[in-house]
Amino acid sequence: MDEDEYSSSEEDEIGWEGEESSSDEPAVTSPRTLYSCQYCSATFRKHAKLARHLLTHTKERPYHCTFPGCEKCFGRKDHLTRHMLSHNAEFLFDCPYEGCQKKFKSEYNLNRHIKKHVQKESQPPQLYKCSYCDLTFTKKQQLRKHEFLHTGIKPYPCSFPGCFQAFFSQARLTIHEKTHKEGSECVCSVTGCNFSTSNVDEFKKHLEMVHRIVKRSETTANPRILCTVPGCGHTFISKQSLANHIAVYHHRRKYKCEVCGKEYAQPSSLSRHRVVHRAEEQEQKRKRMLAALTGRKRAEPTQSISVPDKVLKKEEAPQKDTVNASKEENRQRQRPHLRGKKGVNYNVHAFYYPWYGSEAVNGEWSHWNHLTLPHWTEAVNRQYPQRQHQPPDDIAARFYPSLGPYSSTDPAVIEDHMKQLVEAGVGVLAISWYPPHSRDDSALIFVDDFVPLILDIAAKYDEKVCFHIEPYKDRSAASVRSDIVYIIDKYGSHPAFYRYQNKPLMYIYDSYIIPFSEWRTIFSPQGASTIRNTPYDIIAVGLVVQNGDCDSLAKGGFNGFYTYFAAQGFVFSSTLHHWPALKECAKRLQPPALFIPSVGPGYDDSPVRPWNMANTRARRDGAYYEEMWNAALDLESEVVSITSFNEWHEGSQIEKAVVKKGYENYGRDPSLYLKLTKRMVEQMRE
Repeated sequence: MDEDEYSSSEEDEIGWEGEESSSDEPAVTSPRTLYSCQYCSATFRKHAKLARHLLTHTKERPYHCTFPGCEKCFGRKDHLTRHMLSHNAEFLFDCPYEGCQKKFKSEYNLNRHIKKHVQKESQPPQLYKCSYCDLTFTKKQQLRKHEFLHTGIKPYPCSFPGCFQAFFSQARLTIHEKTHKEGSECVCSVTGCNFSTSNVDEFKKHLEMVHRIVKRSETTANPRILCTVPGCGHTFISKQSLANHIAVYHHRRKYKCEVCGKEYAQPSSLSRHRVVHRAEEQEQKRKRMLAALTGRKRAEPTQSISVPDKVLKKEEAPQKDTVNASKEENRQRQRPHLRGKKGVNYNVHAFYYPWYGSEAVNGEWSHWNHLTLPHWTEAVNRQYPQRQHQPPDDIAARFYPSLGPYSSTDPAVIEDHMKQLVEAGVGVLAISWYPPHSRDDSALIFVDDFVPLILDIAAKYDEKVCFHIEPYKDRSAASVRSDIVYIIDKYGSHPAFYRYQNKPLMYIYDSYIIPFSEWRTIFSPQGASTIRNTPYDIIAVGLVVQNGDCDSLAKGGFNGFYTYFAAQGFVFSSTLHHWPALKECAKRLQPPALFIPSVGPGYDDSPVRPWNMANTRARRDGAYYEEMWNAALDLESEVVSITSFNEWHEGSQIEKAVVKKGYENYGRDPSLYLKLTKRMVEQMRE
């Protein structure tokens, strides 16, 4: 899609200054009506201009091409008019530049082409370098598409109801969507050939390349071009195809791989080949990860992974230096909050969701039968009709739990969860909490009713519990103060109740909804209803989302910030290269605040938000999780949170998952992410 299809000219839009004047026009004393965009700050003097601008947000294309067989549509009428010339007009406009033989059907397209010549003459081409490898591109859009291959992001989801596939490019999506159209299957009629496809272009290519068949209408409208090399009788439908043919089969131009020395006739072939080497690097990284999961220390990048690390038997292991041992003992005595008896780390927190219910235990399903959530625009909602999942085979998740669609109130399930947390080395579960008689909109369960049960079982496994206060209806700073008092009075004396440096620590989700001036009333020492220096003083950790939230939370009196979101790049705070700045922001406060980065194994909420495929983050066999953990470890973060232990709807869980038809899985090991977490926790302890 061309960017200019949805762009608005400068003369149409009024910026923040809001006024445009001309010395030739008389002064206007009466105010003119301005039409404001509901999505951004743009304003317009004409309603028609606003309507056209709104299409840039809704992505609607109301102007359809009426030419038979053409399915293109556009956001502006003038773009449709210009497109219609491509069907009816002749190539009347020649490029005036010497050596350039391109022709165009409209003067507009010719002028756009001439601008490229002018730019090449006036300035050297700007190169855009990939932040993951050494490839460079002349167009920013090309770089963006290329980097999707590294990140695993597929920003083009299929809009067909019930289909959750997504693709790296619009072209691939267009090809895929043709498969959903009834009666579009093309079957080869040549005797003995069983080829069939729903892609018309692919079918034409098959006829041309395999059977040398070209439709008569095509040969009449666009005569084929004959290769001029003596002895070669190949013909082509375009000059570009002929040029590629000559370069590959006659000139034999070589593009050499700098890694292995292989040569290719086309630069695009070399680029595809380089992906193999990147895949080899990923495979080496995966092997190092698996080696670590089986008890071997991860090899450094400079080490060869072909030589296996020696695993010393317990009786053969060298004795620890007594001086270092005494230092470690002193460190543990100085930081009693760090490690539990079962080896868990109390500075690693996992967000825990006790909102699931089953028919067998609770009489009806809760959350596993989640409704798909509506989009905020009606146009998108029409593409994704709301539906409800039907457990136990159809649960609202991309993965299937090893316990099946369980009940969070089942003591056996809670006990199994504690065992998994211990296996992962996680010492604290942060319960998604609502006040008494409140619950999540999609839940059957009142979480607070089962907190005592969770605390009792957690204590049995040396786990600790803290509270993640959710944004319930009519939540305010005053109501949160009441929540804090309630939690400490009711649960503060329990042995599993978590304290960080002798103070209860509580996460407050979506804290930005309430103005910092209100938060100051309870979190500032000078606040009218302050909890500071009282028995209810806590370490209040607020959610940082956008740039500047750190300062706002500090003004509100928060002691710490966390990032929560497991989708890298989704918001400012979930973008890894912003973490050092957030850490520095917390550090410069007086007293310094606690910065808690949130790491996650991936993200896929398409079962409940089918329109949000652009924010899916592929797990890449644990490589994604490892990247986030390494970013947190590079900061030497005192506390790290994990999003999540069991948020199945958003595909961010590390809980055990099994192989089941129609669902994704962790490969051969249901405990892959528990083991990977354990390895990272050990690195954090070191």
